[in-house]
Amino acid sequence: FDSQAARVIRLMRGYDFPRGVLGLDPNVRRAWSAIYAEGHARDPNPLASALSGAGAELGRTGRVDEGVALLQEAIALDPTGARPRTLLGLLFLRQGRFEDAARELDAAKRISFRETEARTELGFVLLRLGREDEALVELRDVLRIDRRAPRAYVGIGMILAKRERTGEAVTAFQQAIQVDPTHGPAYLRLAELL
Repeated sequence: FDSQAARVIRLMRGYDFPRGVLGLDPNVRRAWSAIYAEGHARDPNPLASALSGAGAELGRTGRVDEGVALLQEAIALDPTGARPRTLLGLLFLRQGRFEDAARELDAAKRISFRETEARTELGFVLLRLGREDEALVELRDVLRIDRRAPRAYVGIGMILAKRERTGEAVTAFQQAIQVDPTHGPAYLRLAELL
């Protein structure tokens, strides 16, 4: 261990493992952040990652406001992390805060071009907001990064179907099924279109 890791280990002597990062009081979090801010070889910030995971878990269990607060703390600790912004965008989606979700998902994809979940969900948020052209760009970018992303094909198919480009929409839904034969939404959308 280097000196920074050793200091973090000493700082964590009273760590409550069953509670995880939620067991750390604000003073310990600040001290850990200060140690990490000195510069460290590892990336991303482990405290920010732990807070992100805990925030996402709180959101999954219905404690969305608490999850949002933890994710915002994670972003403040490590503004260069894309994943916390993606997770925050997803929680904003659960709250129906579409503009806020779009902002966070857009920030995540700007930080990391390969953050495909952010790009995919941003495409669907933009579609909900009536910004189809932008949504189409995002979803096509997802497929440039990962040709095996069924949800992106489904989103593209939805846009094409709405524009009455039926043949292309059918192809998009079929491609989604081809890359993931268990992806139910692709079958549903294809059946609705047919």
